[in-house]
Amino acid sequence: YEIVGVELSPVAVPDPENYYFVEMSDKASKEGKSMLLSLSQSGLILGLDNSFASAEVKDMIAKSKGSSDAYADLFSYFAETNLYEKTDTIIRKVVVDTAVIIKKYFEHRWIEKSSEQKAVEAANMISKIRENRFNLLTGYQEVPYEGSALIYMDKELQKMEKDYLSLFTGITFEEDFSYSFTVVPDANNESGKIPIFNFSNRTGVSDPSGGGGEKVYLELKRSGDTQVLAGKVGGAGEGQGFFYRIPERTGVKVMVNKDIVVQKDFYISQFGVVSSLPSNATTLKFHETTGNVKVIVLE
Repeated sequence: YEIVGVELSPVAVPDPENYYFVEMSDKASKEGKSMLLSLSQSGLILGLDNSFASAEVKDMIAKSKGSSDAYADLFSYFAETNLYEKTDTIIRKVVVDTAVIIKKYFEHRWIEKSSEQKAVEAANMISKIRENRFNLLTGYQEVPYEGSALIYMDKELQKMEKDYLSLFTGITFEEDFSYSFTVVPDANNESGKIPIFNFSNRTGVSDPSGGGGEKVYLELKRSGDTQVLAGKVGGAGEGQGFFYRIPERTGVKVMVNKDIVVQKDFYISQFGVVSSLPSNATTLKFHETTGNVKVIVLE
């Protein structure tokens, strides 16, 4: 096994520690005003007053592709059967007085062929296929085949020869497996390293809690851009509008031991701060992956 590629992409998930109720004021109810919210598939608010089309957030789940039998129809040609008939001659001498009577018996048995016998038969079949292909291409049969028929028979003979040769040269199978992992960052994780899976050239991908192979980590390095806002943004209180996230720019690396496989920068909401909008925000649009404000109209 070998790792041929790693991709990183952000996805929005609800924060279980930040749930809010949306209530309309008595004044808005008396005036007959309505509120139209646009939500994602997971329940995140994407917009207010239907100013844009709703979007769907796809949940990432771990999957191993490829469950088909790679060894089906591995070799469909056989020169002869795997058994051969062995005949033993048994001679019995019967002495009656001064006469000697010789009786012969034949015993027939079916015996499995040895590896050497199978190899000889396969080699003879390869020679026979090559001879038949030569006769076909040189017109030995003196039959005026059509061009398409001649090409088809030639390809089939080449395929048969290749299959028989594989009995001596061996067969190499290559298959791609795709795995998907969802990691929810924890702002209290001081180390910034999150084990994703174990990888071994012999066993491939395995659970990170087990032994064997090298551990593959997701390393998160915070920039600290939002620390200056931590004490300045407003908390919950009266007369406030929607709450939203101000994400923090974070360097994300996937590492095998100390080797960097892939490196990108993302805006991660868990490392940012929660702030609130004024209550007179009538039209809103949030970024789908970070929850930060994208469009706001105040009246």
